[in-house]
Amino acid sequence: MDTTERSEMLEKDYFNTVFCLLKDKRMGEAIRALRELMEKNHAIVADDTFHTIAADHDRMLDYMEQGYDDPQREEIYQRLVRRLWFFTRSALMTWLCTNKSIFREARQKSGQQQFTPDDIERTLHNFVSDVAMLSLETDEAKLQKEADLYARHLNYVSTLFNHIFVSNTWSKATGAFYTRLLLSPMTDSIDARMLVSAITLNCLIQFDMEKLRTLIDIHQQTADPELRERALVGWFLSLPHFQPSLFPEFTPTLRDVCTRHAAELLELQQQVIACINTDRDNETLQNDIMPNLMKNSGFKLTQRGIEENEDPMEDILDPDAADKRMEEAEKNINKILDMQKQGADIYFGSFKLMKRFSFFYTLSNWFTPFFMQHPGLSHLTKDLLSNKFVLSIINKGPFCESDKYSFALGASSVISHLPQDVLKMVENIEDIDPAMKPDLINTPIFRRQVYLQDLYRFFKLHPLHNELPFDPFHVGSLPANDNYFILDNDLFADIDDEHILLMRARYHHKVRRYGVATKELYDLVEKYPDNVQARAMLAHSLLELGSYAQAADHYEQLLVVRPDNFKYKLNYAHALTESGQYEDAMETIFRLSYEYPDDIRVTRLLAWAHLIQRHAKKAEPCYDKLLASAEANYSDKLNAAYCYWFTGRMKQAVGLFREYVKKKDTPLDVAFVSDEELLGVYEVSEFDKQLLKELVERQPRDL
Repeated sequence: MDTTERSEMLEKDYFNTVFCLLKDKRMGEAIRALRELMEKNHAIVADDTFHTIAADHDRMLDYMEQGYDDPQREEIYQRLVRRLWFFTRSALMTWLCTNKSIFREARQKSGQQQFTPDDIERTLHNFVSDVAMLSLETDEAKLQKEADLYARHLNYVSTLFNHIFVSNTWSKATGAFYTRLLLSPMTDSIDARMLVSAITLNCLIQFDMEKLRTLIDIHQQTADPELRERALVGWFLSLPHFQPSLFPEFTPTLRDVCTRHAAELLELQQQVIACINTDRDNETLQNDIMPNLMKNSGFKLTQRGIEENEDPMEDILDPDAADKRMEEAEKNINKILDMQKQGADIYFGSFKLMKRFSFFYTLSNWFTPFFMQHPGLSHLTKDLLSNKFVLSIINKGPFCESDKYSFALGASSVISHLPQDVLKMVENIEDIDPAMKPDLINTPIFRRQVYLQDLYRFFKLHPLHNELPFDPFHVGSLPANDNYFILDNDLFADIDDEHILLMRARYHHKVRRYGVATKELYDLVEKYPDNVQARAMLAHSLLELGSYAQAADHYEQLLVVRPDNFKYKLNYAHALTESGQYEDAMETIFRLSYEYPDDIRVTRLLAWAHLIQRHAKKAEPCYDKLLASAEANYSDKLNAAYCYWFTGRMKQAVGLFREYVKKKDTPLDVAFVSDEELLGVYEVSEFDKQLLKELVERQPRDL
C-alpha cells in the first residue's frame, strides 16, 4: 500500500469517526476530529459554515460555564449537531470528488451545466411534447429527428444524473421539487426511473434525509408501477443509514410507512439476501448443474465448438440411454428454473463479462430502462433491432435492464457472423417460451428483483466500483458487518408480523447472537405456539446458551409434532444429558444408536453420556470408533484423551493431549477450567492435573 492509499484510508476513517460521534451527540469531539482532518487535507476547507457552528458550540459552553440556565439548551445542541452533520456530509462529498475518479468525473461532467428547477422541469417536459410531435413528420425525416432528439435529451438526463449523484444535502424545497417533477405525468417514465436511481445512489453513499423523504413520497404516490418499485428499493436500502437521534421528527413517519408495507419489506429483504448469495448460486450453476446438463444433453465441447455426441453402439448396449439423458437434462433445467423462481440471479455469470462494452462507461447507462432509441444502440443494424427473435428475448426474457443492453450489444457481433441459412432461421423465430411467464414478470416482486440485479451489477462490476464507500450487497465476516439486514433496524421494532419477526430471529440465530434470538423467539412462541420453526430455533439457541433443561422441554414439544425428526431427537438427548436427566437421555440415545448405528453424531453423544456419568470403560469403545472416523474433531480428541486417562491408557491419552495443545495452541490449563465439571466427576486432584501437565510437556528422551 503506497502513501496515497494510506492517507486516503486514514481520512476515510476520520469521516467515519465524525459520523459516529455525531450519532452519539458528542459534538466537541467531532469538531476536534474535523479540525485534525482539515489539517491533513487542505481540500477540505473550514469555511464560514464550520467556523460558525464551532463558535456557536463554544458560546453555548461559555454560557453554561458562567451559570446561565437555558431551558432550550438541549434543543439548540441538537440543532448544532445536525448542522455539523450536514457540513460533514458535504465535506465527505468534496473529499470523494477530489480523491475518487468515479465522483470526480461525475462532478466534472455535471459542473459545466446549470441546473435550476425551472430549466430541469422545462427540459424534461418539452421532451415529452417533442416526442409526440414526431408523429407529424414524414417517415424519412422522422428517423433523423428522432435520433437527434433522443441523443440530445439522453445527454442532458445523463448529466443531470451525475449532478444528483454527487449532490450535497438537499433542502426541503429541493426535495419537494424533485418529488413533484418525478410524479408529474409530463415527465417521461424512463427519465423518472433514471433520476430515482441517481437519488438512491447518492443516499447510499452518504445519507440525505430529504432524498429519503423524496423516495418515500414517490413510492407512496406514483401510479407508475416501475417507478414505484425503484423508489421502494431506494428508500429500503437507505434505511440502515437513517439516524433517529439526528432526525427524531421523521421517525414516527418512517415507523408508520414500514408498518403499512411490512409484507413488501419482508419480500424485499429476502430478495436482497438472494442478491448477496449470487456468487454462491453461480458457483452451484457452474460447478454442479451446468456440467450435468452438458453431460446429459447429447452434445460435447470440442475445439470446433459444440458437436453431437454420437455413439453407434449405444442403441444396442443401452437402448434407454437417450431417454435417461433427457430425463436428467430436464431435472437440471428444472433446478435452474426453481432457483430463478426463488430469486436467484442465474444470469449474472453469463452477463458479467458483457459489461465491458463502452456503453457502460456512462454512469447512468447502468440504470437506464431498455429502449430501442437509446443512442448507445444507434450503431447497430436495423436488421438486428427489428429481428423478431432478438425482440422476443428482450421483451419477454427475465433479464434486468443492463443485461438487455448487454444482450443487444453482444448479439450484434454474433448475428453478423451467422451463416445465411442460420440467420434466416433465426429471423423466422417470432416468439420464445419465456422462462418467466407474463403473469410473473408483470408483478411488483419481479420488478424489484430485476432492479436489485441492476444495482448489484453496478456495485460489483462497474470498473470503479472499489471507489464506492458503501456497498449494500457486501457482507464481511458476520456478525461484524451486517448492514444488509435492514429488518434489524429499530424502525421495525413495533411491527407485529409473524414472518418478519421470524426472519429477524432467524438472522440473529444465524449470526450466533443467541441471547438476542432467544428473547425474540420466546415472544414468537408465546404469540404463535404452533410455529415449529420458531420453537426449533428457540430450542437450539437455549442449547447453545447452556440452558439445557429449558432446551429439553422445547425439544420434547417439537417431538410431539415431528416424532421422526432425527435432529430434534439428537438435540433432545444432548439437552437431557447436559441437564443431568441421564435416565431419559440414555433411553433416547440407545434408541438412536439402534436406528442409526453408523451415524458418528450418535456415537459422539453416546460416548459423552457414558463419560459424564463416570462410565469411562463404556465410553472407551465409542471413542475408539470416533477416532477411527475421518469426522473426529478436536473436541472428540480431547474427550477421548480424558477417557483414556481415566481408564489408564496413558500413552494414548498423553499423545492426544499433546496433539490438542499443539493444534489449538492453548495451554492445558484452559481445557481443565472448561472441563471442571467432568474432572470433578472423576475426583481429579490438583496434584493429578499438575503431573499430567508435566507428562504432556515433557520432551522425548534422547536415545
